[in-house]
Amino acid sequence: MRPFLVAAAWLIAGPAAGADLESGPAPGKAVPSFTPLNVTGPAAGDFACPVRRFGAAPVAAVFARDLTPAVAGLVKKIEAAAVAHRDDRLGGFAVVLSDDPAVEGKLRQLADDERLRHVILARDTQDGPNGYDIDPDAQVTVVLYVRKKVVKTFAFEAGKLDDKAAAKVLAAVREILPPGKPKTRD
Repeated sequence: MRPFLVAAAWLIAGPAAGADLESGPAPGKAVPSFTPLNVTGPAAGDFACPVRRFGAAPVAAVFARDLTPAVAGLVKKIEAAAVAHRDDRLGGFAVVLSDDPAVEGKLRQLADDERLRHVILARDTQDGPNGYDIDPDAQVTVVLYVRKKVVKTFAFEAGKLDDKAAAKVLAAVREILPPGKPKTRD
């Protein structure tokens, strides 16, 4: 009878109830190329791959379902880190996963208002790029990678990306920088 109760509890609560949300390619996996519509950056207005753009450099990639103030704040912090670690070739891009073309105007506005020059802003379909395994419950997925290999991922449900969570992401960004150089606080 006990196995039945465990199975019933699993069906009601769901698998791994209370476990962390997982979204994005697993650490150690290759980062797939994809071609979102670049709204800013060197390929603005074109479908171009930000993964190819940054090559083997360390990169912080943000995938968000909406451009919330928390997402904009994280993008600004990644921009600041990219500026501070220009010599390390730290790259960054943020992709809003939406089929609504109006998102492009919001991304341009963010870039203009915040003078974003180092982080590429783009739009892709609401399902996200193939091979990225973006969880439908993840409002925000962050993928940190070096040499096109995933080092760490973060996933946040709606409302869970706050200052404390953003600080953890930025601490992990510093960890993907090349060794031997001082890692400034961004």
